[in-house]
Amino acid sequence: MDSKRILVIGKSKSGKVTFVKALTGTLPSGLNLTSNETSHAGLSHEYTLKNKYFQKEVGLWIDEYTNLEETLEAYASEDAKEVINAIGAIIYTFRSYEPQEWSLWNTFSENLKNPIPIVGLHMDTSSMVVPPDSPYLEYVAFFQTGKNEFGEKLGLERVLEIFDCCEWDFDSNENVSEDFVLPGKDSSMSLDDSELNALVNQVKQLRGSDLDIQERKKQAISFINSLVDERFQESDLN
Repeated sequence: MDSKRILVIGKSKSGKVTFVKALTGTLPSGLNLTSNETSHAGLSHEYTLKNKYFQKEVGLWIDEYTNLEETLEAYASEDAKEVINAIGAIIYTFRSYEPQEWSLWNTFSENLKNPIPIVGLHMDTSSMVVPPDSPYLEYVAFFQTGKNEFGEKLGLERVLEIFDCCEWDFDSNENVSEDFVLPGKDSSMSLDDSELNALVNQVKQLRGSDLDIQERKKQAISFINSLVDERFQESDLN
């Protein structure tokens, strides 16, 4: 499998397998439901990432920790460089918000040489304390559905949107669309590598900024307008 992986990581019983089952429709390979062994560390699975532009098989790695600080130190070490380079997105599952863990993830992400999208996936509806906004982690409540007041998708659908924006190292044997067609538009546009890389870098900088959500939306709309050479309305995103 010539692609980066999704790392699903959390404490024991934090909802890792629940998320993987919801994402893929099946349980991870190697999972022994009759065993008394509760650790899911080392399990793997596969997911077919599919949208209107491409289809790709993406591997999932499942890890489990008892001490997050020690675990993240291991991932940040030089010995784990090859592993980190093979990760395209991280899903951190948790049942209740723990400020220390949220802070550890912020520090870990901030120190990465090449940023990796990290989702803090809240897996429990009984403890809905929402973590503070972070430029490095995106909070998603797994059991929410529909859209918020800004028209943004919630829950698993939001996670899928994030996956669509990740870099998965496409190879020449995969069927990748060369035409990017915006919703509601009849015309299409072709982007060369330099233009596409510039757009990706702009989006990454915007996602990592401290701007409030309305300002980020305004800048995102301006990116789209610069590409389509016509007035693009926020309603076109709905």
